[in-house]
Amino acid sequence: MIFMLGCSVQYSVAQDVDYDYRAYKYYDDEPALLLPIADTLHTQVISAAAFAIRDWDMRRALSLAGYRERGERSDEESYLLGEISVGRSVAHNLLSLGVASEKISGVGGSLYSGSTLSTTKFLVGRERHWRSEEHRIRAEFSGRSYVGGVSHRATWLPMSNGVRVDGGWVIGHNLRFRTGRDLYVEGVYTNSVDCGVEASYFNRRHSLSVAATLTCNDRGLRQSSTEEAFSLLNNNLYNPSWGLQHGKVRNSRVSNNIRPDIIALWDYRLTSATTLHLATNIGFEWQGVTSLTWFDAVTPMPDNYRYMPSYYSDDSQQVEVTEAWVNNDTRFTQIDWDGLYHTNMLQMDGHSRYAVVRRCENLSHVALAASISSRLASVDIVGGVKFYYDGVRSFQVMDDLLGGSHIIDKDYYLINDATYSNNLQNNLLTPNRRVVEGDRFGYDYRISSLSAMLFARASWRYKSGGVGISVSTSTEGVRRRGFYEKELFSGAGSLGRSSTIKMLPYHIAASWEHGIYNHHVGASFMVRGSAPESEDMFLQSEYNNRIVNDLSLAHTIAVESNYSYLITNKLLLSATLFASYSADGCDMLHYFDDLSSEYVDCVVSGVDRFTGGVEVKASIEWSRYLSSLFMATALASRYTDSARVLLYSDASNAHLATTISNIEGCRTGTPEISVYGDISFRHSGWMAQIAGYYVGGRHATPSYVRRTERVLNSTSSALQREEFMFQQRFDDIFGIDISLSKWFNFNDISFGFQFSIHNLLGQSSVSGGFEQNRVQRLSVPNGGALQPFANRITYGYPRLYSFSISLRFANRGKGEN
Repeated sequence: MIFMLGCSVQYSVAQDVDYDYRAYKYYDDEPALLLPIADTLHTQVISAAAFAIRDWDMRRALSLAGYRERGERSDEESYLLGEISVGRSVAHNLLSLGVASEKISGVGGSLYSGSTLSTTKFLVGRERHWRSEEHRIRAEFSGRSYVGGVSHRATWLPMSNGVRVDGGWVIGHNLRFRTGRDLYVEGVYTNSVDCGVEASYFNRRHSLSVAATLTCNDRGLRQSSTEEAFSLLNNNLYNPSWGLQHGKVRNSRVSNNIRPDIIALWDYRLTSATTLHLATNIGFEWQGVTSLTWFDAVTPMPDNYRYMPSYYSDDSQQVEVTEAWVNNDTRFTQIDWDGLYHTNMLQMDGHSRYAVVRRCENLSHVALAASISSRLASVDIVGGVKFYYDGVRSFQVMDDLLGGSHIIDKDYYLINDATYSNNLQNNLLTPNRRVVEGDRFGYDYRISSLSAMLFARASWRYKSGGVGISVSTSTEGVRRRGFYEKELFSGAGSLGRSSTIKMLPYHIAASWEHGIYNHHVGASFMVRGSAPESEDMFLQSEYNNRIVNDLSLAHTIAVESNYSYLITNKLLLSATLFASYSADGCDMLHYFDDLSSEYVDCVVSGVDRFTGGVEVKASIEWSRYLSSLFMATALASRYTDSARVLLYSDASNAHLATTISNIEGCRTGTPEISVYGDISFRHSGWMAQIAGYYVGGRHATPSYVRRTERVLNSTSSALQREEFMFQQRFDDIFGIDISLSKWFNFNDISFGFQFSIHNLLGQSSVSGGFEQNRVQRLSVPNGGALQPFANRITYGYPRLYSFSISLRFANRGKGEN
């Protein structure tokens, strides 16, 4: 085997017509953590040849502090089933099923996936590690996101007279249920079910595996806010998305999703050295997120800048608003649901001024892969073809009219617009349609992507090491189909199919390793061209077929060198130098532009980033009972050049401005220093661990818009210009985690418990944040001035407790260890 080397999710929210009240369109959710479900902390089988260190404890401890492995975003992680890529939710369920996996950290994994961060290969379709049937039942208790849950995992093996036999079906299933409200953040809750079943069949020539997984979630979400709101309330866990309705807590931001997946892999040995591999993944997902919307009314969001004390220049008004916030008067600090109902009830025609809408996406995914692998002496060769289809149907549904009877399906942003007030229809196919609860309205479209890939991979092994190389080339087509005819863009401008966007992504990777006794060195290299996100290819995908001009691939080069030192079962030391450079990236932004006083579609192109640093890990066995894991990462992650920004009117596609964003030198927002260390004691079923960590060099994710020459040239002084260029640095985080567990064995039955405390010191620090695109006009004695909107931030949790109890029982076969 070749030696492998080592933003927040945002949603649009409808705003009112008066631009002064259009505070922001984007909100930031808590990051969703991918946590394997198991009775043991470590569920992955790490390749010994890769000398990767099992770092689950470290990742779990650092995840709530905004840690990013090697400065990369989580979407750089890749998960493979055979030769096909699967998403995080599928990977989550496969880990829950207990499917073994091999994780290849760093650029070395790009041989298989093109990822610069890590590649996890699930070993579905190969012989499982269990030699006996087993059942695991677990109950867990937590205060973060949910209160508690239960899970059951089981495996059935082909047995004869109590002895494991070759061939036959291996069957496993997993079921997990979690429920309850967050004990720390008001309005946050989780109700979720994850389940899956996998069946594998083996004989001398065939290997067949089939898996089916299902994920169902209903979650109340947390929103970011400003430092002013957190300070006034003296509550770093303030959540502006909820309010009281008839005395009960109601969250305006609720996420629902259902995702079933079916996976099948078949291997057929053609000869002793050649095998045919077929793999497929078919998945669907129905997801939606609710939010408050308002029609020709003022915003009900409690932390809108106009509702904060800093907005008021009159001292008496400022004192009055400050008192309401300091005293936590929920009529002002939270959503006033009763007031919204009252406003709607006063409308003579039953038309709702306020409502809750659900932004929905129905996804379909099909992946097919066919390949042949062959071994020729010391050379392994794999080649084949992959096909991917992804379709996303996006639309908006009226979820709750809040006491009203209906709305009219038209563009309320343009009601008072002198130019476009006569072009209000969202859908000319059904003009002036009355929308009631459960109806679609506003927009309805599908974006489809179809790609075909040819790939080849070869590895040559010699006595002390090996060399690997892989190459792939793809053709990808993307197209939008609108189901509504927007009056602003009538005919083919919004209705029907757009032109097909064609891209030719590629990927080349190479890896080398060499070992001398206990010393191992290696290097990896990867270059790729990636297509932009499908949504970013259109000027306004919700209701516009217009394609962004001059679309191109984003090019990435990544290199890595590694040194490892191993003393069997005693010491593993790994040091890695890594660097990656990406050029020609693009982003699509939609926001209210205060300089032109209208909504704009913003195309950002020529985005260049560099990330480079060093990572050191050590796994030490001090004695039979004591062990430790240490990790330190120091990196620099910067934008290396200015970016080109084009602004278009959202209502007409008219070109408003071309400008430059002075993003060069800004940090990307990833932590630049991360340190972790632990010491674990294991003896007679007991395990005790204490871990410490430090995360520093963290900054707010920068805004392209805030740093454009267009905005900077509108400032009235050098001090104002400096304020727009400033990038906030967050406080460093230092924390301690402790855990204690014990397993009791009674013949074929084992019982265990685990108790953990995260953030023992109770430090409350900013976990992440981003700069807003909007600017605020101020009235001052000597003339007007501009001021950037305050950054949106989220604080991490204080001290967290978790407890779990587990029961495991098995039918052991004869002769088993």
